[in-house]
Amino acid sequence: MVRRLRRVDPKATFEVVAVESAGDRDRSGGSSPDFTGIFEEMLDHHRIDLAVHSAKDLPARTLPPFTIVAYPPRADARDCLVARKGLNAVRLPPRARVGSSSLRRRAQLLRWRPDLRVQEVRGNVDTRIGLVRARRVDAILVAVAGMARLGRRSEISGILPSTRFLPAPGQGALALEARRGDRRVARVAARVDTPAVRAAVTAERELAAAVGGDCNLPLGALATLRSG
Repeated sequence: MVRRLRRVDPKATFEVVAVESAGDRDRSGGSSPDFTGIFEEMLDHHRIDLAVHSAKDLPARTLPPFTIVAYPPRADARDCLVARKGLNAVRLPPRARVGSSSLRRRAQLLRWRPDLRVQEVRGNVDTRIGLVRARRVDAILVAVAGMARLGRRSEISGILPSTRFLPAPGQGALALEARRGDRRVARVAARVDTPAVRAAVTAERELAAAVGGDCNLPLGALATLRSG
């Protein structure tokens, strides 16, 4: 993200501040504040000026002191299967063990293949892939975008169609959050904003807000824009 910002504004200077949220430390099902709270605290205390989030981890409503100043181009929003060698989404044997901590993914998977055995798995993507390699599970369900950002897209065994496996609201998108009224930061971030992504993700988040959900709600949503 910083490289992209530097390309659009070569005169600006950036310092990367690595932050590990409570949700990053425990991926067993943290709520939206677990992923965003530390960033908003740092924004509020002017320790950082811009926070980069996975849009799917944001609460359905942004707190009033803050605002989303940009949605860069969206990555692939779909879910995928990472399976042990010789298996893929079509060739999963009956009663295969599939790991996921997401209620949404588990429900959609069992609707498609009620014969499969879904197991709760915890940890980041690397840890979950390790469970497949160790044959603790036969496959895991994860986001395509997460695999791509880790440089591990080649390890995907099959991409699941969004018509059957709706992604979480905001999945695949990044959201740049800043203090409301900080025109300097907003002006720089606006150069990487993508109006079509903003419209789609905003619609998905509005749906989540309407049903009173956060990133823990087993809700699927994927908005698309149509010309005319």
